[in-house]
Amino acid sequence: MANVIETTNLTKYYGFFLWKKSQPALYQLSLSIPEGSVWGFLGPNGAGKTTTIKLIMDLIRPSSGEVKVFGCPPDDTEMKKMVGFLPDCPAFSSYLTAYEFLNICSKLLKIPALSRRDRIYEVLKIVKMDKYANAKLGGFSRGMTQRIGIAQAILNNPRLLILDEPLVGLDPHGRQELKDIIVSQKNAGTTVFFSSHILSDVEKMCDHISLLNKGILLCSGRIDELLSVTGLRAHIYPGYGN
Repeated sequence: MANVIETTNLTKYYGFFLWKKSQPALYQLSLSIPEGSVWGFLGPNGAGKTTTIKLIMDLIRPSSGEVKVFGCPPDDTEMKKMVGFLPDCPAFSSYLTAYEFLNICSKLLKIPALSRRDRIYEVLKIVKMDKYANAKLGGFSRGMTQRIGIAQAILNNPRLLILDEPLVGLDPHGRQELKDIIVSQKNAGTTVFFSSHILSDVEKMCDHISLLNKGILLCSGRIDELLSVTGLRAHIYPGYGN
């Protein structure tokens, strides 16, 4: 099975020269994410999860090490067409309606004009927001905004879906619906890589997890093996900001 994401000794320091932090935000992370998996990237706040995702998405550059996505460097424009992404704490223009925002996204993604409207309503229905298609984003709650963020992330039928803390801001019912969406994306053949700091949120969705703390990978593998009686036990203490 091919690997969708591969990182090799990925390291990130913030700052420059004499002002560089003595402890890296991420240190020598090596991961191999196989195609078709749902991979949970776990750790407390400040563990380095968002830093890792930013490196994968080419939003920041590594201090050392390497990232490959579909075998390509993260700045490859053709590769990016196969990726859907939801950042942590998404914020969108408050003056746009949900439909207008997704229409702009669909144009950027070069979704054909003839199928654009149908696809927008399809993803709105998937995230249970179709009845708010003509409502302004500025009036949405955090949970509703999160759903719109997920809608734009799956708009292009991505082969890889990267979600940074997607369950934050959702009520228990919304969290369960999002878990169902993630499972449905996997069933459609999409690889899902998402971060969380709550193990119970990912336990029933993931087939693999990685556990990160203070920028260091503590363990990684199949969730059934890591949670078994003979699996690794790790105590996590709060780290610094990532």
